[in-house]
Amino acid sequence: MNAPADAAFQTIVMPDRLLPAARRLAREIVRNAAPVSVSLNRQLLWRMLTAAHPAQALRAESVGMLIRGNDPDCAEGVGAFLQKRPPEFRQTVPRDLPDIFTGRGTRGG
Repeated sequence: MNAPADAAFQTIVMPDRLLPAARRLAREIVRNAAPVSVSLNRQLLWRMLTAAHPAQALRAESVGMLIRGNDPDCAEGVGAFLQKRPPEFRQTVPRDLPDIFTGRGTRGG
C-alpha cells in the first residue's frame, strides 16, 4: 500500500498486522506519556464528538494545554526527553485530572 506524499499518516499497516501494531503504539504511549495528559486527550476525543461547534473543543483543549503546561509532569516530560531517560510522572488520575470542560480548571478527586 502506498500513501500520497502529503498524507497525514504515520504508518500504514496491513489488516493482519493491525492489532500487534496498535499494541506497540499503546505500550509506547504508556511508557512515554503522562497519565493525566493521556486521560485529558481521551476526554477531549470522546466529549467533543458531540460539541455543537469546533470552537468548544478548541477552548477545552486550550484550557488543558495551559493547565498541563504549568504542571510538574510537563517539566518532567521535557527533562526526561532532553536527558534521554524514561520519564517518572508523579501526577495521577483522577487526583490531578483538571476539569477542562467547565472553564474552572479544578482538579478531580
